[in-house]
Amino acid sequence: MAEWRLRKVTNAEMSRRLGKSLSLVNKIRAGQTPFTGRLIDQFIDILQIDPVRAYIAVDILHEPMVYYSPRFATAVTESLEYFSAILSDPDIPEIVTGSERGIGRTGLTG
Repeated sequence: MAEWRLRKVTNAEMSRRLGKSLSLVNKIRAGQTPFTGRLIDQFIDILQIDPVRAYIAVDILHEPMVYYSPRFATAVTESLEYFSAILSDPDIPEIVTGSERGIGRTGLTG
C-alpha cells in the first residue's frame, strides 16, 4: 500500500488499470478484501514493484518498509547476482533434489 501512496495513483486510476470496480479497489486499499495471485501480479506491474525484493521484505523479513532502503535494494541485487553466477558455473555440480536423496520415500536424508 505504501507504493500505491508514493506513486500517487488514485483508486479510480487503479480501478481503470486493473479493469476492476472502484468498489473492489476501495475495499482492497482499506484492507477489507484480500489480494489474489493474479491481482498481486497486476499491482506489481502497475506500481513497478520489484517482486523479489518485495517478497524478501514482506514474506521473509516481515518488514515491508525495508523494501525502500537503498542498502537493502543493493544487498538483494548483489545477492541475486552472486547466486546467479554460482548457479551458472559449469564446474558446480547440479543440485540434487530431495527425491534423488530418498526424501519422500523413506523420510531419511542421504
